[in-house]
Amino acid sequence: MDQAAQLQQFWAVVLNGTPKYCSPYNTIPILDPTVAGDYLFLQEITAILPIPFMVVGILTNLVFLLAVLRATNIRNAVNIYLGNLAVVDIIFLTTIAGVYIDRKYTKPAIYHETLFGCYFMSAAEAVVFYATICLITLALIHHLCVKPSEGFAKVAAVGNIATWIVALVFGCLAAIQYGKVWRLCFVWPKFPAVFQYLPNGYDKCAPGPIQDKHYAFYLELIKTATFFVGFLANIILYVLVCRKKSSEDSNPDMTNQVSRLLVVNGIVIFLCHTINRVLNIFNAMTIFFGKPALDQETTAFLTLTGNGLVYLNSSIRPVIHAVCSRAYRGGYWTGLTGHSIEVEDSAVKDAKDTNK
Repeated sequence: MDQAAQLQQFWAVVLNGTPKYCSPYNTIPILDPTVAGDYLFLQEITAILPIPFMVVGILTNLVFLLAVLRATNIRNAVNIYLGNLAVVDIIFLTTIAGVYIDRKYTKPAIYHETLFGCYFMSAAEAVVFYATICLITLALIHHLCVKPSEGFAKVAAVGNIATWIVALVFGCLAAIQYGKVWRLCFVWPKFPAVFQYLPNGYDKCAPGPIQDKHYAFYLELIKTATFFVGFLANIILYVLVCRKKSSEDSNPDMTNQVSRLLVVNGIVIFLCHTINRVLNIFNAMTIFFGKPALDQETTAFLTLTGNGLVYLNSSIRPVIHAVCSRAYRGGYWTGLTGHSIEVEDSAVKDAKDTNK
């Protein structure tokens, strides 16, 4: 039997009983139980990982928004930025993380995708990333440069509106990288029966005929450059904020607390996004050179780790506020109960301790 006949016989066996859309051109046979088990584990962990972060993150961010609305002692211009960050986190946790959870518990035979779905998910991920970087940077700049007497609320409102415009523009640019949906077909081992929960088909977003093949490469570079430029800018702002003298402020202790929580917030944001931005670099290399820059195992591990850190970042941000500021802890209590508690600033507390 010649090679062509052997190949034809192989595909006849592999495709036996598969859906009509499966063909040798779009089918990936994964017949080794060990390899299939790795895919099953990846599917399970990808769906389970976001659940605790999603629950905690949505609750904590809603508590923060409630506190900002009800607690007058923490109502300031910086919270306009932090409140928008909370909205960004809720959008991220309910859309991007929610998709993986939905697929886990509905167990579809085909991971259906539409061109609109490709646009939406790509745009949502880009909007979340660019809005997060812009908001934390603008919050630092505002805290450092704008005085309350200078119409701080209007300045903050303009900054937030500009942030959403920029994020939406980059979201649209990210969305149009796709022009078609390409369905892949998978063939799994018939035994053990646990593999029956793996999808037979997976719709993959792909560039269309009018898209430049290097367009995705440019998007990856822009996202990476934005991250590292924002990181360097924030380092400079951290130094300036830490050196800022609060003696002229009417409430220097509150100013110091806000400075502390902004610096810690920024550090956590950039640390948690670093792995995904490194993956952007490798994705750009893969597109440019036409071959994978990383093996599948390394890519899967870095993707899971990077996504886990981003989920963590979105869920613990309100906790960071509480850890860094007594005023925010009191604000959370007011937001939840409607009753305010007296929070002494450090100067008053030190004076009382000295008089004892």
